[in-house]
Amino acid sequence: MDNRTLNWVAEVDFTPQSAFKIERQLSTPVDLVALIVGQSGSNGQYLATHFNFSIQETYSFYADVKIEKNGSYYNPQLVSPGTYDLVLSTLNSDRPDQTLAVVGFRLEGEFDFRQEMIMNEAGLSGSDWNRTKLAITTLSPSLVANLNRFNRSGLELLSNSYSYTSIRFPDFGTTKQIHTSTRWLKNLVQDSSVLQLNLEYDFNDWMVLSSELLLSLGEKDTEFQLVQGHQVSLGFKATF
Repeated sequence: MDNRTLNWVAEVDFTPQSAFKIERQLSTPVDLVALIVGQSGSNGQYLATHFNFSIQETYSFYADVKIEKNGSYYNPQLVSPGTYDLVLSTLNSDRPDQTLAVVGFRLEGEFDFRQEMIMNEAGLSGSDWNRTKLAITTLSPSLVANLNRFNRSGLELLSNSYSYTSIRFPDFGTTKQIHTSTRWLKNLVQDSSVLQLNLEYDFNDWMVLSSELLLSLGEKDTEFQLVQGHQVSLGFKATF
């Protein structure tokens, strides 16, 4: 249903979407496999699957894979020598189906560790990223439109491959009052990554203090350096 918010793909109107899912639970409650068939946008269709398989109680492998046909997203296209526009993918009738896949390994015990690899075929290659930067920085009649299309590109991830690593200590220290986590998302196409550090402290039974530090790392004008900067947040939660 249309919730009357701006569609996440620029210049594309919302259309009703649907999905049909079959899920099979395996020998343990956390082990499962699923098949999903769905419609995305006015012309897009996708076939997807996800599964989780535990070797033993603390080790597991998991994956989430989607193959989409006629998805809506923007990529750079040469319109004149040295000038690029961001053009909607549905205007290219020869493009192949695109796969978005996340494959990961998890270790869960006194701490939680995850390592994931992400492949996004619809995302930008290194050369496409440079063309995209030209589209949103070069003075042209389409500059404003290109900026809007870049902001709402339809790409769940901007580049085509990433590594994601996280480690979480839910009850750190002798008092078990400290909860900390570190997450690192690395763009494998560019020298660009983002590091997130979280710390929570149970001050007492009814108050929790929290902090978060988000660091954008890498070369200038790469994905995480261009889209966002460093961020710090502090807060507390009181329960009465």
